[in-house]
Amino acid sequence: GADFSPTAVAQANQRLAEHPGWKGAQVLGGERLPWPDGTFDVITCLETLEHVIPCRLSPMLSELRRALKPGGHLFVTTPHAEDLEVSAIVCPECGCVFHRSQHVRSFTKDSLQRLMVDHGFATSHCNTTNFDYFQAPGWPGWLNITPKRVIRWGWYWGCLTLDVLRIPG
Repeated sequence: GADFSPTAVAQANQRLAEHPGWKGAQVLGGERLPWPDGTFDVITCLETLEHVIPCRLSPMLSELRRALKPGGHLFVTTPHAEDLEVSAIVCPECGCVFHRSQHVRSFTKDSLQRLMVDHGFATSHCNTTNFDYFQAPGWPGWLNITPKRVIRWGWYWGCLTLDVLRIPG
């Protein structure tokens, strides 16, 4: 595991210390990952890419590719076709407008696949998944429909883009 947050790393290491397969998490200190080239068979990048500022995205993807073994897989999840303005909020102190969860970009299946191809990955699977089906029903009855779900289905199909990528070779 790796994160820029020392608190998140400490919590992960504490929570997972007893698991036999846990190798530990490390605090990232810069743009370069602290592992040699070709270290990993699989790297997961869950709900991360939408947070990365534009000038850091290419270096980050290059580092992930560097750390993967030839033929390794990058497993990515990100919100699908998110309307960033819907979750925009205003800071009461400075008046700055930003996304509630600090998302700085939105991806579609096509834009995510293009980004990955541009960084040397080949897509083996890319699809959207609607996680609303796994949520507790808001209204009773067999339809299990809430106003929020109806609105979300109207704006876009699916909540997340799931992309499993592999390095050719």
